[in-house]
Amino acid sequence: MTADAKLYPYRRLAQTPLEIRLFTLHPGLPGTPIRGSLSHHVLDDELAFDALSYKWGDPAATDTILLNDGHELPVARNLHRALDDLRDASAELVIWIDAICINQADTAERNHQVQILRSIFTKARLVHAWLDHTIDPADPAFVKLKSFVKDRQLGIDPFGPDTEIADLGDDTVFWAPVVAMLCDPYWNRVWIQQEIVLARRYAVHCRRDLVPGEGIVEFTASVYHYVRRDFETPSPRWHDWVGVSNAMALTHTRAKLLSDSRAEDSGLLFNLRFAGRLELTDPRDRLYGLLGLSCDVDGDDIVVDYDATVAQTFA
Repeated sequence: MTADAKLYPYRRLAQTPLEIRLFTLHPGLPGTPIRGSLSHHVLDDELAFDALSYKWGDPAATDTILLNDGHELPVARNLHRALDDLRDASAELVIWIDAICINQADTAERNHQVQILRSIFTKARLVHAWLDHTIDPADPAFVKLKSFVKDRQLGIDPFGPDTEIADLGDDTVFWAPVVAMLCDPYWNRVWIQQEIVLARRYAVHCRRDLVPGEGIVEFTASVYHYVRRDFETPSPRWHDWVGVSNAMALTHTRAKLLSDSRAEDSGLLFNLRFAGRLELTDPRDRLYGLLGLSCDVDGDDIVVDYDATVAQTFA
């Protein structure tokens, strides 16, 4: 930050009616200063906004963005890069971003906003998943992946036993660039699970290159079916793709939720067992990051409290 910088002064959010902040990302060219504005809005069904899902990265490495009237706000370098990649040269983007739209210095606000993350991500028109991963969009594997996009009838689970699946062929090497994307560390974070599963629609940004979420759903669903087939036939060895298991589990859970399947394997205890191998910074997020996914947790059954110790959180 500059020596005479004015830090952005957060104004308290109202809880009745329920308010959130939205960040308007102003247009700009790559590499130029990032500018935007923050505004308060009532979170209802009429509110139009997108949301960002990304890996925070090292919080100590920061860059600065410029907010309302020249105020400065330090953000993690990963987020700064994501904003630089996402912004358009001529159009604004209204988007919810946790590190910007929640006053991270106000624990009470943070508690309350984390409690309503399910509502935020289910109401967002589109969730932008940003990966610090470079691809060649002209690679035949990504060209074919985009051809998998289809409008499935609402309620149809692409992982279901009688569902039509995409033809992946017999050459697993062909799909190596897509598998590399699905093995990115992004998919291994606890918070990512909720953000992608709850999304109405999502798109993956590999830096500035866009990969449609629907194509990833169809691809991972097809791999799932190929793996099941593999146990009966020895070739090809699709089940050797251990690295895509987290991305596959994400899209499978999302498909069940969209098909209104409230199975026992979406309960809190199951989710906690699954999340045991996922990455996080704050151990309390092992619980808080899964509340929105758990079919047996409603409303304030478990209250988010970052003033509580880890032992108190899991007591």
